[in-house]
Order: sequence, then structure tokens, then C-alpha cells
Amino acid sequence: METSCIDSTVKALKGVAFFDWLAGRVEHVLAKGGGYGHSAAPLPMGLAWSFPIAQSSIRSGTLLGMGKGFACSSGVLGQDLGEVITKACQRRNLRIRIEAIVNDSPATLLSSAYLDDSTRLALIFGTGMNAAIHLAVKALGPSKLVSRPKRWHDRADHVLVNTELSMFGKGILPTTRWDDELNSCHFIPDYQPFEYLITGRHLGEIVRLILVEMAATTGLLGGDLPASFLRPYSLDTHTIAIIEADDTPTLAEARTFLQDHHSFPTSPTLQDLQYIQTICRCVSRRATGYLATGIHALWKLQTDSEGLDPHASGHVSIGCNGSVINKYPGFLQRCQEYVDDLTEAEGLGRGRVALEPAHDAAILGAAVAVALAEKEESG
Repeated sequence: METSCIDSTVKALKGVAFFDWLAGRVEHVLAKGGGYGHSAAPLPMGLAWSFPIAQSSIRSGTLLGMGKGFACSSGVLGQDLGEVITKACQRRNLRIRIEAIVNDSPATLLSSAYLDDSTRLALIFGTGMNAAIHLAVKALGPSKLVSRPKRWHDRADHVLVNTELSMFGKGILPTTRWDDELNSCHFIPDYQPFEYLITGRHLGEIVRLILVEMAATTGLLGGDLPASFLRPYSLDTHTIAIIEADDTPTLAEARTFLQDHHSFPTSPTLQDLQYIQTICRCVSRRATGYLATGIHALWKLQTDSEGLDPHASGHVSIGCNGSVINKYPGFLQRCQEYVDDLTEAEGLGRGRVALEPAHDAAILGAAVAVALAEKEESG
């Protein structure tokens, strides 16, 4: 398995330029594996896609707008994702055949359920967020399934739903003035209201906005911030994770990291660092609580769609994939505590819904999807 860094330069690639870059990474990996993709027979390939598409079949879907700072949908909106990738690979003389396209959240659900048959939901939570759910077909309105052929309706009793959970929450979850400022200054305001409140892309920015206000009104850091703190998104979530995790008496690790990455006019005092750590903890703890609320709502939906009594529905696992949910200090554990609080408040006890780490699950899920697609085709 191999990973490739997607930096700001790659994110800025528009239209086919991004897919040409992607095809280049495919070529690199195949070359290391012995030249796969250059034989007469096309190589079956699965794709876990982290952005919204209007999926028309297991192998195809129309490209929609993208978040997370990516510009690649410009120039290819409305085109078929499978065709765009296939053509990019053909320009490199790669013979591939897209057998399955799955969003990364259903892919995580597939791989997690493959390993644990109590899995009914999956969560992606890193730079962005999403969730997938295993739902009874009867829970969906007819318009959601209108493109499916009759033979599909004759056989299907359940479906994996890509919820695009990041787009929910506006007007439901309480916001602060810093949340409102982040949203109003975002290049797509209100596009993903849940995501803007809690994900890795935005947690550091919420902390930065609070620090800017505190420096101006309370004298934090002597009222004189590093110039970098005045730039949006200059304080990333990796930084606040290091600050929050520092348990040294003098917060020496946090001090060293901050001063290595930002030029402070005067060295932060211990009290400054303690205030900053407290802010980081408050922002990340709220994120775990809000995320638990969304998880609980999806679990209730899944249980209701099956017509089950929650008291008799049994244990459910949720596959969790992503850098923040699995690597941010204490994040998964605190989120689990809040989920347990919610089920306990309903008289269902604790541990009914378990958040389980699912590393590399989107990649493995794409492979499971290919296997299922080929089985369906052959049988």
C-alpha cells in the first residue's frame, strides 16, 4: 500500500489536470507492482471517492461540486467520474476498467462489515467528514431509487446510503460568533454547516479566531500576536492536537512547537499557554459532542428503519476512519463517552453503540465493492 501527499498545489489543479495527476499516481503504483495495467486485458479497478457524486450505477456517477479546498471539479462538473478517470489513464497507456465507484464512507462501511457483521454505520472524520448507513429500502422515498432497474427492486431489501452528513445541521446545532465568522468568510458559506463546526479542516481555524479576539480584548500574548495568526487557516488542527496533548508542567512541548512554527514578538508566558490549551480542549470537546449527536441520530434512523425496538436491537458497531477520529488525542474516546451518555439517557445502557477504528478502510472497501460487482456480473 502506498500514499501520496495531496498538498495545496495538487488541490489547486482544475479539471482534467487533477485527474491526470491521479492517473500518474496509479501508473507509479502499478509500475512498482510489475507492470500491471499494460496487458491486453483491462485491469479491474475500484475507486473510493471522497466527494459528492450523483451515482447512477456501481461503475458511474456524475461529478458534483467539491469542498475541502479542492478545485478539480472546475471544468468537469456533470461529467461521468468513471469516464474521466478512464480517459486520464488511457492518456498514460494504462488499460484499466472501473468496476466500482464508492464514496469513502460506504467503502468504510463495506470493509468494516466484511470484518464485523454487527457493523451498520461507518464514519469518515479527518479533514472533512461523512457517514454511511445500512438502511432498509422501504426507508427511502421512491425518488431516491427511481434510476434503479426493475430487477434491482425485485431483489434489494437494503441499500448503503452515502449520507453526506457534513451538509446537515444548519439551524439545529448552536453556533458561536467565531463559527459564524468562519462560515461567512468561507468561500462556500453554508455549504457544509456540520463540517465547518467540527472537522480537522476547521478546528484550528476556530481556535485561531478565538485567539485573535482574546489578544485584542484580554491582552493574551501581551496583545501582540504572531503575524501568521492573522492569516486564515494558519493555525492547523495538527498544532492544536499537540498543544492539547502536552501534559508537561510548563507546557514545554506546546511552547517549542508553537515557536518553531510561528514568530512570536514576545515569548508566550505559562499563563498564555494554559489559556491556549484550554481553548483547544473546549473546541475539540465540543466537536466530539456534536459528532456524537450526529452518530446517535443516524443510529436511531437505522434502528427505526428496521422496525426494531431499541431495547431489543442488539449491539451495533460503527467503523471509524480518518486522521482526527483515530489520531487526535482522546477524540474517539470522548466521542464514545457522549454516544454512551445519549443511549444511557434513553434507558439503553452504555456500550450499545461502539465506535471502532477502521484504518485504511476506504481502500479495502473499494476492493470489496469490486469483488461484489464481479460476483453480481457473473451470477
